[in-house]
Amino acid sequence: YFALRTYPVTVTQSPNGTIAPGGTNWVGHGNNLNLTITPATNYVVQNLVVDATSYGPQGLFLLTNVTAPHVVTAAFALVNFPLTIQSLRPVTAPPVGTTFRPWNAPITASVTGSPVFFGSTQYVCTGWTRTGSAPGAGPQTNVFFNIITNTVHRWNWATQYLLNVTAGPNGTISGPPNGFYPAGAGGIAITATPSNGYYF
Repeated sequence: YFALRTYPVTVTQSPNGTIAPGGTNWVGHGNNLNLTITPATNYVVQNLVVDATSYGPQGLFLLTNVTAPHVVTAAFALVNFPLTIQSLRPVTAPPVGTTFRPWNAPITASVTGSPVFFGSTQYVCTGWTRTGSAPGAGPQTNVFFNIITNTVHRWNWATQYLLNVTAGPNGTISGPPNGFYPAGAGGIAITATPSNGYYF
C-alpha cells in the first residue's frame, strides 16, 4: 500500500507571544495548516516569518499546499500609545504635539522656561492636568509617569500684567508693590495723595 508523505512544519516560539499549534506539526502532502498568532498582553504581532519570508503582522495564517518542510516564527513588539503634549507656550519637553511611546515607557515631562516674558506681560506655568496614564493634576512644572494608554498631558498657564506705579512731583501714590499681577485680579487699590497746596 501507499502512504501519504508528510512534512514537518516546525513552529519556533518567541518571547511575548505564542503560535499555535506549536512544536513540530506533521502535515500531509498538499494539505494546509492553520496557525494562530497571539501576542501577550500589551504586545502586538510585529512580523510572521515562514522560511525566512516575512508576512508582516498576522493574527491568523494559513500555510497552504504543504509539499516541503517549513519553519515558522514570529516577532512581537510592545504596543505604542499616543502621548499628546498641550501647552499655550512652546517651552516644554517633550515638545508640544503627539508622539508614540511603547507601553510602560517612562516619561519625564517638564516646562523648560517659566515665566515667559513679552514686554509688560508674562505667562506663568501654574501646573498640569493629565488624562490617560496616571490621570490627575498638580502644581509642578516637572513630573514623571509611565505611559500605559492613550495620554494627553496639558500644561496650564496664567497671564499676568506688569503694574508699575510712579508718582510725579507734588504728590504720592500708595498701593501694592510694583510687579506682575494676574489678569482680571481684583482688589488692587491705589491711592493718590496730593502734597499740601496741590489738588487733582
